[in-house]
Amino acid sequence: MANIKKIYDILHEHYGLPPWWSKNPFEVMVGAVLVQNTAWNNVQRTISDFGDNLTPEYVEHVTEYELENVIRSCGFCKAKAACLKRLAGWYGSYRYSQGKVMAMPKEHIRTELLAIKGIGAETADVILMGKSIAKRNRCVSVVHWQGSAVLGGIKVTA
Repeated sequence: MANIKKIYDILHEHYGLPPWWSKNPFEVMVGAVLVQNTAWNNVQRTISDFGDNLTPEYVEHVTEYELENVIRSCGFCKAKAACLKRLAGWYGSYRYSQGKVMAMPKEHIRTELLAIKGIGAETADVILMGKSIAKRNRCVSVVHWQGSAVLGGIKVTA
């Protein structure tokens, strides 16, 4: 794992954070839900369609019908709207405070996220990865394939 961190640090120093990472933690959460079974281009368009309304307060308090219309291009809009409302409600239990969420142990947050209908392991992990980046911890997204991993185009064999 130390070698992966070293590679990540080199890539991070050279390229910075991946361009798809938002500095807005709620946008990371919304994107993690919306990208389920859809293309990232649709998610980017939908996030843009939110405009200034991409806030947990808006998502929690808008009607599901209105939210469905905003996210329609991502598909499965009824299920995703309901999930986003539950996610915003969960975030509201922390008073929409990134600091309060970050103060909790990672496993506690993961367990809470997995209890939200529509959030599976991969979505929870993406949200937690955003939490890690927000904390300035180094976190690496690794795609495993037959005992090897690909990091920023560099193949690392285990």
